[in-house]
Amino acid sequence: NLNNLLLIPVGEAFHKFNNSHPGIDLYTQDLRHPSKEGSYMAAAVIFATLYGRSTFGNAGMMDLSPEIAYKIQKVADETVEEFFQLKLN
Repeated sequence: NLNNLLLIPVGEAFHKFNNSHPGIDLYTQDLRHPSKEGSYMAAAVIFATLYGRSTFGNAGMMDLSPEIAYKIQKVADETVEEFFQLKLN
């Protein structure tokens, strides 16, 4: 706040998702780079943060299964809402 910067809580979303869905890996085998699921999570959190809009139900799912995409969208939205203490549209 002091420097008027916007922090985007991607790390918090990864942590929350890893705890709630340990069977879905957000990282590649090197444990440093995001998997396609991790890239989708990062994009969802960035979108929700910049636009203040929910990602849940978004039809753009890359090549993820709808089940996994919806889980990622839900956690992304929850993380942004909690971090900024707001309700996404």
